[in-house]
Amino acid sequence: MTEMIKRLEKKGFVTCTTSTIDRRYKKLSCTKRSRNLYLELAQADEAITKTLCAGLSAEEQAELIRFTDCMLDNIGYHL
Repeated sequence: MTEMIKRLEKKGFVTCTTSTIDRRYKKLSCTKRSRNLYLELAQADEAITKTLCAGLSAEEQAELIRFTDCMLDNIGYHL
């Protein structure tokens, strides 16, 4: 985990500050760069989902979500 955080910090996605109470603890904060990337990814996700679900009724989309959740549970993947 430490190495991943160091890489994210080096790439400018997070800032890491040491706790004033206990030096063992670090506070992670998102940078403007990571917030912008999140917004871009959320927009892309929405566009992809819209394309994939085109032609499906609201009921069919709800079924798809249920099925997908079940499959993810089957492999132990939890969001």
